[in-house]
Amino acid sequence: MTPNQIISRAKAKLRTNTSNIEWDMLFAEAIDIIFGEKPWKFARREINYIHSQQTFEKQFSDTSDELALNKIASAYYATSYAVVGGAVVPTGGTVKNLEYCPYATFNRLNPDHTLNGNPDILTIIRDNDGTNGMQIGIFRRPVADISIWIYGDFIPSYTINDNPLPILPLQFHRLVYYIIVHLAAIETGQDKLAGWGEKMYAGGLVKLDNWDRSNPIYRPQFQPYDNSYQGIRKGPRFPSNF
Repeated sequence: MTPNQIISRAKAKLRTNTSNIEWDMLFAEAIDIIFGEKPWKFARREINYIHSQQTFEKQFSDTSDELALNKIASAYYATSYAVVGGAVVPTGGTVKNLEYCPYATFNRLNPDHTLNGNPDILTIIRDNDGTNGMQIGIFRRPVADISIWIYGDFIPSYTINDNPLPILPLQFHRLVYYIIVHLAAIETGQDKLAGWGEKMYAGGLVKLDNWDRSNPIYRPQFQPYDNSYQGIRKGPRFPSNF
């Protein structure tokens, strides 16, 4: 469902005058409740973007996935890349991890943001606030366009629009609806309906938790390291989907 569809269903469920309800605020609160329960494995994923040459800053706002980036776990880049099967993959050149540095520390150590070269630092200038996407800086500024892969935690933005609600699996979009009905019913004094929304959300949350733990897509697939040059195999290691 889209955020607008969820809000429309909640309005219809209340069957009363809802003109004084701040629906956008309730939607944002519902997102916070769901994604504040625990770090969901299904909400961990990788995003890729092209960082322009001689550019320090990147504002994540171009797509719903960019707006959803909430926490960075790791990042790396490649100076040579290509689109294979619809995905951007490294094809050689320099492939390097980006080390995270807090912005205050970064500014103290690197007051000149215009130095060009091979990047080795990623800093977060501004966190995602639910409405505005995260803003990061890459230092040193790349001398040519590079492709960057960022792995981390994602949450849907607070934006009410007609785009499908990302990140949260489709079969659990009703959780947002249940919370909004619960909160709106409290505001309008409909205690029975508020209890219904709370009960439905609690049951749905248990199903989401079970699904998150048991879905094989998000179950860690351990594999040993392969050091072929030494003729030995070590392991296990954590995969990118964990």
